[in-house]
Amino acid sequence: MEGLSKLVPTNVHSMLYFSFVILVNVGAILAGATYTAALQFLVLLYFIQRYYLRTSRQFRLLVIEAKTPLVSSLRDIGTGIAYIGASRTQKHNFVHCLYILDRSQKPYYFLLASQAFLSLTLDLVVALMALTLSILPLYVKGSTSPNAAGLAFLNLITLARLCDFLRDTPTEKRAKETARPENWPSCGEVVFQSVSARYKLDDSDQEPADLVNINLSIESGKKIGAMGRTGSGKSSLLYSILGFLEYEGTISIDGVDVKTADPDELRSRIIAITPESVELDGTVRDNLLPYDKTWGETKPGRPDAEQQKEAERRDQVVRATLIRLRIWDRLPRKRGLDAVLEEFGTHTERSNCCVSLVLVDEATASVDIWRDQIVRKMMLEYFRGCTMIVVAHREETIADTNRTVHMPNGQIEHADV
Repeated sequence: MEGLSKLVPTNVHSMLYFSFVILVNVGAILAGATYTAALQFLVLLYFIQRYYLRTSRQFRLLVIEAKTPLVSSLRDIGTGIAYIGASRTQKHNFVHCLYILDRSQKPYYFLLASQAFLSLTLDLVVALMALTLSILPLYVKGSTSPNAAGLAFLNLITLARLCDFLRDTPTEKRAKETARPENWPSCGEVVFQSVSARYKLDDSDQEPADLVNINLSIESGKKIGAMGRTGSGKSSLLYSILGFLEYEGTISIDGVDVKTADPDELRSRIIAITPESVELDGTVRDNLLPYDKTWGETKPGRPDAEQQKEAERRDQVVRATLIRLRIWDRLPRKRGLDAVLEEFGTHTERSNCCVSLVLVDEATASVDIWRDQIVRKMMLEYFRGCTMIVVAHREETIADTNRTVHMPNGQIEHADV
């Protein structure tokens, strides 16, 4: 029943998909090199298929037979749990279950080994066919035309382009790291000194800079709002802090130049909220706390009592946040925090899930004014004492800031205190 309900639909879907892909690829190859349809490859694949299916079928039967004692034992234990407790034979039954479990896994291991054998064998056959396809046009005259050979090598050309992309695409510069405190940044004081930046580095003489001689000091715990038209450099200010945009000058956080920090570590220590919500495949909990380490590292295996306690505490914090955002009421009938995010609520509510998790780049641009007020109120409470730089188009969004910076053309024109 497990195979019928789970494996068969998935395998049928995969078979249809890959069969179509194979037909398209084989058609493209045969159009340019008919000699690749040699009989020996078909005969070789037939014998591999015949050998594997016969062996795999036996392994699957052994897996089913090995699971039967385990399922029966668990059923008997569930029925007679009271008698086991009364006779104090818990340890004996536990050891017996482990023994049966080990025996049930042996055929499954051999089944996985046979699947690995099939995968390796098919890869070797494909490599042999690709080698034949590559050698014959070079050494056998008249075997194919240049145009047909190019069509046959279509996938190889695509692979070559990917390799060129990986080789030629520049990566971000990583400066030599300097020593800094473990809790950096602890205060959140941000200082810009003569910061200038542009996206198109090759056209530095022709294109205007996106940021021009920015000098700005943001005290610890203050909230700064940045106003300006689209393309005025507001978001570029945030990208420079996160290391996404190369710049001239100095940006320091708590006295540490961000250029000397590891980019990944720098971004992990700054909360950045963007207009487009990032939705991961998984539950609401996975999206709110994707790589959370606030409650310590998650140990593999079954969680102990302490881990379960910390998990409950974490869920309480997340639940309280969702209640404040007024979207928790839509979750219980969809399994609470275990609900799949893409099946939950509207785009606005899913965007608010990202906020509930501090650079703010028009985080509430896609929500209505009512939810904007709720989010701003929550951020003021949860981020109390944190330094915040808020980019927005609506003046209401930055009404609670300590200072407002106006940036018309990549420059700070004036700041309202």
